[in-house]
Amino acid sequence: MLYSTAPLSETLGNPTEVNCTIPRGKNSFLAVTTAFCFREPTQTLEDIQQECAQGLDAPHVLRLEIDGRDRSRLIERRSSDRTFTMGLPEDNFFGLPGGFFTAIHDGYYALLPTLRPGDHTVVVQAAITLDDGTPIAFDTIHLLHIVEPAAALEFVP
Repeated sequence: MLYSTAPLSETLGNPTEVNCTIPRGKNSFLAVTTAFCFREPTQTLEDIQQECAQGLDAPHVLRLEIDGRDRSRLIERRSSDRTFTMGLPEDNFFGLPGGFFTAIHDGYYALLPTLRPGDHTVVVQAAITLDDGTPIAFDTIHLLHIVEPAAALEFVP
């Protein structure tokens, strides 16, 4: 699965580049924009589902481009009605104390088609606004290198 490493920002236009080598014949599942929400003891499953859906119900931008071609139709929303346990280190992105938490996810993802060997450019953009008016944007360029399987496993000291 390919994750965006783009930092949260308020606008698009300053993309983060990610390089990835993938063996020929493998599909890639790309996270376009996702939300993870953690349940507090007083919250119900419905509470955290609603919290997680903030901004995702009406995104401003959802864009996927592969080698210069618009492939945004591959983007699908996937949410879960099941919780899972998520472990976090002490110094984490969410500002929570380290430990294990009950969580749920919501977001947009794309299953990329199998790409031919060679270099490919995948542009991903997403922009949403949270219920409190906070704008969030992700802008990532994935530079994918599709190689023959032996080349993907080659060790270079």
